[in-house]
Amino acid sequence: MKTNARVLFGIGLFFLLALFGYMGTSLAFPHDGVGLFNRALPIEPVGTTILALCVGMAWFPAFWMFKAAHNMGGTPPEDDPNANIEDADPDYGWYAPWSWWPLAVAVAAGVIFAGLAVGTWLTIIGAALLVIALVGFSFEAYRGRLAH
Repeated sequence: MKTNARVLFGIGLFFLLALFGYMGTSLAFPHDGVGLFNRALPIEPVGTTILALCVGMAWFPAFWMFKAAHNMGGTPPEDDPNANIEDADPDYGWYAPWSWWPLAVAVAAGVIFAGLAVGTWLTIIGAALLVIALVGFSFEAYRGRLAH
């Protein structure tokens, strides 16, 4: 887990360096774009915001993994180079690899995001599809041949 956290921290550090480079470039080469109240902003806001969010998206799970590894105490088998396969916990939970519900959730989310561009009516239809898909995905293991 600490290895994953270090990788994510490195990715966040890369995005942070890219963010500072992006901000420096936009300050060094001002643009004539339209900003708030028809004035050009000193820093390009969209790319700066996206890169800052990328830093956060990399560092949030890295922080959680560092804290989880610290609270776990000891070294988990996946971080020990001398560990054997049988040292890990054999129970990874239950899942249905042949399930079609994740595809339905993805299609419904796509309809919602397309609705943000097209119109509210499509967003409402996508939200209804998403509720149906999430209920089906959640209760798939309780009915039919997959019940356990």
